Amino acid sequence: MIKEIFLPSLGEGITEGTIISILVQKGEQINTEQCIIEVETDKVALEIPVDESGIIEEILVAEGDLIQVGQAIAKLKTKK
Repeated sequence: MIKEIFLPSLGEGITEGTIISILVQKGEQINTEQCIIEVETDKVALEIPVDESGIIEEILVAEGDLIQVGQAIAKLKTKK
């Protein structure tokens, strides 16, 4: 099954962030709680983990992109 991974809430009042780095590659096996991107806001820089394990099917963002909370950042192929 293919699932989209979305940028979660980054904190109260924060609606967007800039991708600093992408920590995974297409085709890479990832585990639950593994961080896949690093995002910077006007207040903080943080790594974004996933909540399932699987294989990165597609990365939908690039370094330097300004993305919104709730925006799809990657597609994950899971066993479920």
